[in-house]
Amino acid sequence: MNSIGPEQDKPILRMFLAGVASIAAGGSTHPVDTVKVRLQKEGEGKSVVKKYRNILRGSYVIYKEEGLRALYKGLSASLGREATYSTLRLGLYEPFKHMISNDGEKTSLGVKFFAGLMSGSTGAIVANPCDVQLLLIIVISLKIRLQSISGHHQSLLAEITQIIHHEGILGLYKGTMPNLLRGAILTGTKMATYDQTKQWLKEHFQFKEGFTLQFD
Repeated sequence: MNSIGPEQDKPILRMFLAGVASIAAGGSTHPVDTVKVRLQKEGEGKSVVKKYRNILRGSYVIYKEEGLRALYKGLSASLGREATYSTLRLGLYEPFKHMISNDGEKTSLGVKFFAGLMSGSTGAIVANPCDVQLLLIIVISLKIRLQSISGHHQSLLAEITQIIHHEGILGLYKGTMPNLLRGAILTGTKMATYDQTKQWLKEHFQFKEGFTLQFD
C-alpha cells in the first residue's frame, strides 16, 4: 500500500493525523492508565493490605465499587494533553529531522534522536498559545489527581478550584522540569527507535511505505 505522499511536505496534515491517533490511543487506554495511577498511589501508602494488587484486580474493584465511569476519571484532561502535547511532539518530528539533515532514508540514529528531543521539547513548551508549558503540566497533574481519587467523581474544573484553594496557584505547577525532561527524552528514544526499525525493515525485507509497514 502506498503512503499518502511526501510527508515532510505536509506538516499540517502530519500534525492533524498525529493528534487524531494520540486522542484515539489515549481514550482507549485510559482505563488502564487509571488503574496504574491507583496502584502507584496505593504503593505509596503504609498499609500492608493492598486493595488493587494488579491491573485486573484493580479494574474489577474500581468498577464494582465506583462504577464504569470511575475508570474514565481524568479523561478530559488526558484528551486535552493528547490534543496539544502529543500532536506537536509527534507531528513535528519529521519536519525537525529534515531540517537537521538532508540524508533522506539514510538519516543517522543520532539525528533521529535529536529530532525527537526537539519535537518533544517543543510540544511541552508550545502546546497552547497561552503559556502552554505550564498549562501542559497542569493537565498532567490534574489527570493524575482525578484518576487517583476513589469514590465521588469530580470534574476537572472542581479539581482546579480545590487545588488553588488549598495550595494556591503554584500548586498547579508542580513537576514542571521533570515533565519537560521526560517529554524530550521519551520522544527522542521512542521516535528514533521507531524510525530506525522502520528503515531497517525497508532495507532488509523490502517493505514498502504504508499501513503494512506501520503495523508489522
